[in-house]
Amino acid sequence: MLDVPGHSWAWLVAAGTRRERPASGRTDLIGSDELWVTVPGAWWVLCAHTDSAGSLTGYLVHAAAPFDPPVNPLEITWVDLALDFEVQGDELLLHDETEFHDQAAPWATPTMSCVERGRASRLSPRGSPPANGTSTAHSSSGSTPSSRESRANPGRANDTSMSGRGL
Repeated sequence: MLDVPGHSWAWLVAAGTRRERPASGRTDLIGSDELWVTVPGAWWVLCAHTDSAGSLTGYLVHAAAPFDPPVNPLEITWVDLALDFEVQGDELLLHDETEFHDQAAPWATPTMSCVERGRASRLSPRGSPPANGTSTAHSSSGSTPSSRESRANPGRANDTSMSGRGL
């Protein structure tokens, strides 16, 4: 983890880090350094990409279930909702919209909706809006339907679209 002001969390994923994707059985090798930033409770996780010289080349904003600060700063876990916004210069691109819609389709059913995460105090009873005005997800099974969980663990293989080396 990097030392950043305020309530933000940031970490670096060094080039050469392996990222595992257990849902697909793939392992990726990170080609250049990545800087990751988020705020606890936010719906997004930002990744800044660099080139081989370390210059910033663009950003990718991942839609995510609310981020919880890691219990172990060497293992960063979050749920990627498969909808990404890429910023390169003046251009804004939307990625994985079809995948997002395919995953979100079963969430609308009464027995299986969205992602249930967090402490019970943050979840509101079914049918009543949360006190803070944000939506709260419920799942009768307690599982995370069709979402991808990401873990970062230096020195070991990393998971999904987010990983990091704690500094």
